[in-house]
Amino acid sequence: AFDGNGVKIGTRNSELTQYKNTNGDTIIQLASNLLTINKLPKYEGWDKYAEIIRNAIEALSRVLQIDKIERIGLKAINKIDIQEHSLVNLKKHFTIYPKIPNNANNQINAVQLNLESPLIENTEILAILLATLRKEPNFKAPVILQIYMTRISDVPEKCNDWLEHAHSKINETFDTSLTSFSKRIFNND
Repeated sequence: AFDGNGVKIGTRNSELTQYKNTNGDTIIQLASNLLTINKLPKYEGWDKYAEIIRNAIEALSRVLQIDKIERIGLKAINKIDIQEHSLVNLKKHFTIYPKIPNNANNQINAVQLNLESPLIENTEILAILLATLRKEPNFKAPVILQIYMTRISDVPEKCNDWLEHAHSKINETFDTSLTSFSKRIFNND
């Protein structure tokens, strides 16, 4: 919004402005005290995504003074088809899965597993979400594996180094969350 006082971006949390690239696979969202940069499929690798993030922050810095970053996060979302929702298939694909009672059926309708671990107490968090999704086109039994790292305090003034650190930690967590069976599928896909 432009007025006599200058530029106002998202004066209330309910106001959100979205910008999309011509392909529609990159979406930048601005709201009050919020900048979100989403890269939708087809993901072309970390180097290209990191460049999009840097360019978006630089563009915003040209029109607004960024005094301090209060919180920063990086999230990777993967949808993986396990062919059939069952505990056996979860164990076949992932090293993380729920423990269910011995007398429960192997078939599962829904699973949602949330894990949040402080990497640095009161400063940095690693979170993992593993959840089944409903059947959809091109997926018989989709499962979402979301890995999120956030710095909730003491955010470095220059966030590029932290983003590289977060990306590395997310990749490591992704790698250790998949079984060798899943890794073979990913290498073929």
